[in-house]
Amino acid sequence: MTIFSCPKPFQGVIGTIQRNALRSWVNLVPKQEIMLIGNEHGVKEIVKEYGLIHIPEVERNKFGTPILSSIFDNAQKYSSNEFLCYCNADIILLDDFLPAVNRIIDFFKKDNFFTTGRRILMDIEGDLTLDSNENKNDFYQMIKKNGTLDRPDAMDYFIFKKGAIKGIPPFALGRCGWDNWLLFNAKKNNLAVVDATKSIRAIHQNHNYMHSKFINKGSVTFITGPEVISNRKLCEGSSKFFNLFECSYIVDSSSIKRIGFLRLIKRYEFRLRSYLSNLIKYNKGIKKGD
Repeated sequence: MTIFSCPKPFQGVIGTIQRNALRSWVNLVPKQEIMLIGNEHGVKEIVKEYGLIHIPEVERNKFGTPILSSIFDNAQKYSSNEFLCYCNADIILLDDFLPAVNRIIDFFKKDNFFTTGRRILMDIEGDLTLDSNENKNDFYQMIKKNGTLDRPDAMDYFIFKKGAIKGIPPFALGRCGWDNWLLFNAKKNNLAVVDATKSIRAIHQNHNYMHSKFINKGSVTFITGPEVISNRKLCEGSSKFFNLFECSYIVDSSSIKRIGFLRLIKRYEFRLRSYLSNLIKYNKGIKKGD
């Protein structure tokens, strides 16, 4: 499998966060092909240090933000593997990741699938080292104690077969809505859409979002800005703003199964609430954490 990402500059806190994430990917067993796209500060050095693949060219919008379609097109063009995983550069992957991926690949065999899941939010300060069983066990206890499972409409990793993802609009990376559109697109193209929340712990290292503007109205915080508004328009309001209740399959530590009746109820309940919420807040953004 090829894991690919488009990191921010390796500077300050974000630089530390991205190094933590990359070390976790590099330490996966067996080793996977890792591709970094873009040419931000420090990327060349990181690629050389860890022996990664580097695709420096990426299309950008007028604000200088990488365009999602260019990132995915480059990854699918230059990857040497049949399966790919896009992962945001602040996400730590653990030793449950590859076993879950292998079960999904074996289950669907030649059929196209699209796998994602909810992330776990955590405050992590400084360098994180998981090079020993003791360090790993301590970190797993931290996750149980301090980790918070994020909303079902906030996703940071996507696993799919090369060529399965096409026709991505010019979303600005990290600016709300693009992850939800990818889920919509997978459903539209009849991919087997899999929720791996119960089998993959994707650890999101909390950080600030200097690129966007936040507006507080009562107990609700809106995220906005020109790129957020543009992404929201590409999602056509709420019509293509899908969440994990739209998945058709669930994978846990021992099985993969179709969703049940109660999950269907949650799907339509969440869809209705999202529609009503977006109707009120259209063009103002709806979530933190992209």
